[in-house]
Amino acid sequence: MKRSLFLFLLLIGASTLVPAQLTIPNDDFESFTTLSCPFQDDVTVSWPEGWMIYQTDNNLWDGTIDSSRCISADMTTGSAEVVILLDQVDPEKALFIRQSFPGEAGLPLQPDYVYETSSVLRLFNAEYTGDDECNGTICSGVINVVEIPDETGLETTDRVYTANFSGGLPVLYAQSCLATEYFEQQILREYILKVTFSGDVSEGRLELRGTYVQEPCCGVVPVTEIVFPDATFDGEAYHAHISATVPSPGTNPEDRLFLVMHEPDVYPGPGNITYVEARPETPVSEPVDLRLRLNWFETLVFQPFTAMRGALVEAGDTARHHLTIIVEETDLCISNAVDLVVADDTEFEFRSGNINFNGPNSCLMFRNGGTLSIPDDERFVYGRDGIGLLGLDVGAQIKIGKNSELVINNTALLPNYLDSPDRQVYLELLSGSRLTFGEQARLIRKGHVEDGHMMLNVYMKGGVLDDSRLSARDRRLINRIYPSETNSTPDWLRVLGNPAKHAINFTVDARQAEIPVSWSIRNLNGRPLQSGVFTSVQGVNRHEINLEALTSGMYLLEVEQQAERIVRKFVVLP
Repeated sequence: MKRSLFLFLLLIGASTLVPAQLTIPNDDFESFTTLSCPFQDDVTVSWPEGWMIYQTDNNLWDGTIDSSRCISADMTTGSAEVVILLDQVDPEKALFIRQSFPGEAGLPLQPDYVYETSSVLRLFNAEYTGDDECNGTICSGVINVVEIPDETGLETTDRVYTANFSGGLPVLYAQSCLATEYFEQQILREYILKVTFSGDVSEGRLELRGTYVQEPCCGVVPVTEIVFPDATFDGEAYHAHISATVPSPGTNPEDRLFLVMHEPDVYPGPGNITYVEARPETPVSEPVDLRLRLNWFETLVFQPFTAMRGALVEAGDTARHHLTIIVEETDLCISNAVDLVVADDTEFEFRSGNINFNGPNSCLMFRNGGTLSIPDDERFVYGRDGIGLLGLDVGAQIKIGKNSELVINNTALLPNYLDSPDRQVYLELLSGSRLTFGEQARLIRKGHVEDGHMMLNVYMKGGVLDDSRLSARDRRLINRIYPSETNSTPDWLRVLGNPAKHAINFTVDARQAEIPVSWSIRNLNGRPLQSGVFTSVQGVNRHEINLEALTSGMYLLEVEQQAERIVRKFVVLP
């Protein structure tokens, strides 16, 4: 959402906010009121009207309020700057500036829409903590609480959206997207600013500059399917910008915000994920490559519990088209309440741009053929503010091109399979590629760290793995696998005659004789269907697998020799 950066500059330079159609009351903090402190009746405080300033015992916005402190704000003489002197606060506790919207109406939000939320503060003579390790939520940033109906329709529940503060001192700014859902009744209940301090703040001051909810200027384009026009086929693959695959009447063709929609007849939840599917305009009989590009003026936003994938080739078939989403100088917005699952032969190719995670539990989860790809000669930072997750499950793939670097700067998550030591994640680092864990990175198993079997297995094929910024505990979850010979290459496996009909042939280039070579065929969900072992001779070994027991569709061939494992996709024809 590139437009927001311009708005931030206006906020920093002046106390008057850019007008917005959906307005937070007293969003510039300039209206003041004097009242008795709600925590101590004999103390008077000055607060921006409608806002409350406080700290809690557990550093959560809805925790027990620290009633020993009544914190005031003030307007500096001769200017419109609203200031909180930090000698009033407990530096060990987070500071909250909060506005609630009570009552039945609250602050109503439009269904199936996207709002931009932004806030600007300035901090002097003090430091703040920008990590996301504060009781499972952000340390410093913006928290929005949206009330929606629960699954029964009789009660309500909350969606919580967050955005970290970033930027160099003294300016702290946060921006995020808030994707509303299909519910007619959804209400913004809370708008909260949170700052967690680091070190001495006795001489510090915090200026409140402005906060707002901004509607997009050019409308929202709903995305319920992706259709590649026939004219976008170049003989090998389909190539199209998202604007060419989604009808968008009434919007500016040069400035679009695309909202991936959840099925309106199903309640959004972890068990009810809506997959928006991509297909060619004219049906084809075999899987094809669909390459979907996002430009700098296009933003792709996902409603909670939505994802994208290639459609099935034919009804009742198991083979899907291969969808690649190319992110280049644009934004993806992942809501707080969703694992965006990337599977079923879907690939995210990151060239440049940002992934905006709106909560510490926001996650891109790669599994079952889902691929995170960095093309040649690129550097991409995943998790720029440390917030959000990178999920790596069985069948996930990471591809880093030549002279390219993937920087993981948030939490990489490995599921914790206690009873399945064969469920692992593998990637190859070829010569010229680099995988770096940044300052705010973590590598964890979900649930346990010491127990479980899943590791991040990295074949060191001449590339560089920099895990020096990880803790010693996190580094134990990385297994470096070195080839037995320096001239080892990842192309010792060749699949012959793909697609296949009755049998598939492959060759293995073995470095020595009498080595057991194991193979297995799995479906795209990772379930083993056939397997076998043969003993190698030195040099090229050819092996044939009968496919009569398999139905038509796409499968995975997994071959392993001397702790090296390669997976190739192949197609069985009807």
